[in-house]
This record gives sequence, structure tokens and C-alpha cells, in this order.
Amino acid sequence: MAALELLKSLRSYEKTAALFVNGALEAPRPFPELWARIWNGAPVRFCVDGGANRLHWECRREILKTPTVVAGDLDSISEEARAYFAERTKIVHTHDQNETDLTKTLRLVAQDERIANKEIEFVVLLGGFSGRFDHTLASLNSMLVANGLFTVPLIAVDGANLITVLAEGDYTLLINRKDTTGVCGFVPFCQRTATVTTTGFRWDLEEREMAFGRLISTSNEVLAESVRIRTTAPLVFTIELRVS
Repeated sequence: MAALELLKSLRSYEKTAALFVNGALEAPRPFPELWARIWNGAPVRFCVDGGANRLHWECRREILKTPTVVAGDLDSISEEARAYFAERTKIVHTHDQNETDLTKTLRLVAQDERIANKEIEFVVLLGGFSGRFDHTLASLNSMLVANGLFTVPLIAVDGANLITVLAEGDYTLLINRKDTTGVCGFVPFCQRTATVTTTGFRWDLEEREMAFGRLISTSNEVLAESVRIRTTAPLVFTIELRVS
């Protein structure tokens, strides 16, 4: 059984690979303090294509560190941002148009030697779950596609939530209640039924079939420091954060 301490990713920045997602945060919205702490503390920092347009202004102001890599098909990055980062970091042009920039960048992250050397414990996406809804769905799909690339948790953090994809399996989730409201959900989103058993939630399930268009679990609540989810198909697990 896999034991995941997902919320540790909000504290152990030195063990994190961070990705700033294209469209994650448009000006003039302030850069969230939590994102800045994760980004600046992470030794591996990838920026996805057009995300560089916002990121380079924060780097110019010395609020954020320069990314270690800017990656994508580079159709969204401005000439100004591209010129700025060309002098300061590695830019990788990914040509494949059959995958999104996020999926391609996640593949690059998976090849980083610090992942192979087990120096990284978490891969954290900053953004990708606001703005256009089709982009949100694309971010979820990228997380599912990339799930098998990593032996460490792949997590997304937006303004209020921590999100991850749980592949088929049996999981123990260790929850730091100080960092969350406890409000959570687990939702199947593949084209097959998931049979799910849980313990430690306000509304537990016992060998219940879940599917989009049928039963899903939202507005649920974590009641313990350790909860269990067993599923026969991938689930999106999300929990509301207190930190920002």
C-alpha cells in the first residue's frame, strides 16, 4: 500500500521540482506567496511556454528565481520574454504537436537526473486549473498521462486547492489538518467505472462503483490524519488548502 504525505510538498521545497504552467496567472493578479515559496525553494524549476510571459516580469523584479528550463513549442512566449530568458537559462523547443506543452514539459522533467537520483520527492504544478475550462481539462489529462512517468507524487496547486491523480491502487494519504480545511473530493474521470473503498472520510464508500454521470464524491471531508482510498481506476483527489 502506497503512503503519500502530499501536503509535505508545501513545506519541503528543497525536494521539489516546480512547473509554472502557461496561463497559470495573468497580470495584474499578485503572485501567490505559497507559489513563490515553492518556486524559489525548488532546485528544479521548469516554465511551460507562455507562462514565461508572466514569469519574466517577476524575475526582473527579483521576486522569483529564474527557471532552470523554459520549454514548449514556443508559440505563446513573447519576444521580450524569450530574449530575457535566452541569456539566463536553457530554452527547449518541443516540436511535437500531438501533445500539449504541459505534457511535453512533464516528460522533460521526468528525464532530469535529479529525479533518477531520488533527490526529488514531489513534482508540483503551479497553476493550470483556472481560466479557460478546456485548459483545466487539458491539465488534468496531462497529469493522467504523466502519472506513469514518475515514482514520486505529481501534484497541482491552484489558489485554494491541492490536486493529484491517484492511479489504480491502494493508498494511505497522510493529511496535515493544519494546512487544510479538510473539505475534499475524489472523482473518477476516465471512461471506465472505478470500484472504490475508503476509510477516514465523513462519507466513506465500501466497494461502490463510481463513474462520471453516476456517483462521484465532492464536498466530502477528511476526519483523520490518515485516510485510505482503494480504487480500480484513476481518481482525481482534491483537498482545500488553508495556506495561500
